Amino acid sequence: MSLLVMTRDMPDSVKLKDSSLDYEGREQDTSGRLITGAYGSTSRQLALVAASAWTHKHQGAKAGPNRMLVLDMNYRVDNFKLTREQGRPDLIAMTGWMHMDRLQVDYRDEIKHDWLRWIAKDKGKQTAIVLEDVKLADIALRYPQYVAKMMKDHSEIMVVVHPVRLTVKPDEVLWAATVRYEPERMDTPHIRFMPDIQVIV
Repeated sequence: MSLLVMTRDMPDSVKLKDSSLDYEGREQDTSGRLITGAYGSTSRQLALVAASAWTHKHQGAKAGPNRMLVLDMNYRVDNFKLTREQGRPDLIAMTGWMHMDRLQVDYRDEIKHDWLRWIAKDKGKQTAIVLEDVKLADIALRYPQYVAKMMKDHSEIMVVVHPVRLTVKPDEVLWAATVRYEPERMDTPHIRFMPDIQVIV
């Protein structure tokens, strides 16, 4: 997965906990328990292109961040081979892995029911009714704040793969992975192309 880090010039180090993919509708996680990064080769490449464009645009700024770095890492998932199957409760209990576009139909409908219930409470019943025929992944794209809500309610979920629109390039939709911040699961975090910058986990 790839996270984006805004910095001023070239830092000696960055903190992984302070890094995350910023996307539309994201609510700041002040607890530091969740971080999000682009997931999959295509989405990671889109994140790199967006970071390069942002840096080019802001590199002359006299104050504030003027560079966006790409932080790559692997996140260890239990029983990873099982994630190739369509997600269902027993598999998620064994892996902690949920991909919102690869769920067993009955389980997907159960999760969608929860999301529509939350949306009805927060946004009004009419908004939820309009979304009844919308795919779960598309609902998640419009209301990504409920990813954190779902993970709070379901402690067995360690990773949720869901679509997002990058704040720095909202016309791009990419897949992101929101994961629980557990240092022992974070493997080889590093800044792409800049091995001298230390990543503090």
